[in-house]
Amino acid sequence: MKFLSIQDSYQIVIILLNISEVNVSDEKICVTEIEIVSSCPVTEQEYNEAARRKHCSSMKSTCTNQVEQLEYHCLPNAWGDKLYEMCSTDKVIIGNSCAEYNERGQRIQPNYERKCNGVNFGVKCPFKYFANKSYLYPGCLTLSHETTSKSPGKENSTNSHPVPIDDNDLPFFVVYPFATLLIGLVLVAIIYCIWKR
Repeated sequence: MKFLSIQDSYQIVIILLNISEVNVSDEKICVTEIEIVSSCPVTEQEYNEAARRKHCSSMKSTCTNQVEQLEYHCLPNAWGDKLYEMCSTDKVIIGNSCAEYNERGQRIQPNYERKCNGVNFGVKCPFKYFANKSYLYPGCLTLSHETTSKSPGKENSTNSHPVPIDDNDLPFFVVYPFATLLIGLVLVAIIYCIWKR
């Protein structure tokens, strides 16, 4: 019994690899001037004041081949226990998810674990929005551990290198592509075995 041709199997593998590639090699996001802060702006006026203070609009991206304007962002980390403000190229957030700053990857990304469209959320976010507009969704900017103590000297300190984090939890954008690739390889092996019979 012939299940799929070899050509069909190769096409499946290529599609799976392309899916993995899309998730791994997301567009280059330039993040700089990273600081830990005690709160983020939750109104347009507060956002504009913070953006003027940080001077992001006067900076240009040097992380990509294209010259892009940097914009002010203020976001929680993936665990929701710290808030960071930074200058960054903008990132589209999809999936009715809050935006987060990934400390290890030094990138802005959706937090798929923290949906911002639930009944108890307050101002709900749309399916797709830009991360610099996170101030419109204040529920995304609350700390999950309000009693988290700050280390002396850490608040408002500028970091130009990755912030060390616990290795126990791998970020979603790392696990998903490799899981997809592994599943794809297992499927190809099964299809190959069936085809050989």
